[in-house]
Amino acid sequence: MEGAATKPNAGYGWGVGEAWGYRRTAYSAMAAVLVKERGLHQAKEMWEAVYGEEPEACRGHLTARTPPLTPAARLARLAIESVEA
Repeated sequence: MEGAATKPNAGYGWGVGEAWGYRRTAYSAMAAVLVKERGLHQAKEMWEAVYGEEPEACRGHLTARTPPLTPAARLARLAIESVEA
């Protein structure tokens, strides 16, 4: 995360630091499952080590969905969103 967050990513439409918000909660939940189901306490320790490096200014950013990477994917996302509304 740290490396990806050091620069903007035009493909995802992210600015500097916004990569920290990608799947933060999903990775936390995955670590919790590994601890609970497999006893892999190092999964939580690893999550904490990675996200412990996150700058304070980035901690409020959350990417709810994977951003579309291609123009066709963007159009598809817009089409889906238009019928969901």
